[in-house]
Amino acid sequence: MTSNDICVEIDVTYEDETISIPDKYGNITTYIANICTDKMIERNVCFGVECNADSDCLSNKCANKHCVYNQEEPVMHCDSVYSFGSIFVDDKLYMHCGKAWGYDCQSDDECSSQKYNNGCTQQIIGPPENNKHIGYEIALVVFF
Repeated sequence: MTSNDICVEIDVTYEDETISIPDKYGNITTYIANICTDKMIERNVCFGVECNADSDCLSNKCANKHCVYNQEEPVMHCDSVYSFGSIFVDDKLYMHCGKAWGYDCQSDDECSSQKYNNGCTQQIIGPPENNKHIGYEIALVVFF
């Protein structure tokens, strides 16, 4: 995740409720990383650390004591994006930065995961171990 062009590493599952980000002088500020939707708050299913001000939230928006998505200042996130190959094309793994999961967007490219489905969504993490060879074995059986 980034804040004023300063990047910090987070748990890939977003299980950490807070995130500590140093400024350019090394001073650490801790923000609430957990973000809820308005619907989650209405249904009373938003849990975690409560905020008192916008500045408490990584999203810079606090509503009803919960950090919420801020479409005007989206949280930027960088993902390791996995692209499945085929029999003749190798799988790819590359870094892509964009809006974090849950934000409004219009295309795959706007999202860190490069996955758009009525908003930015989470990418499925890479393939199971050794699945690459299965495709080759099937191809060998078919061709020979």
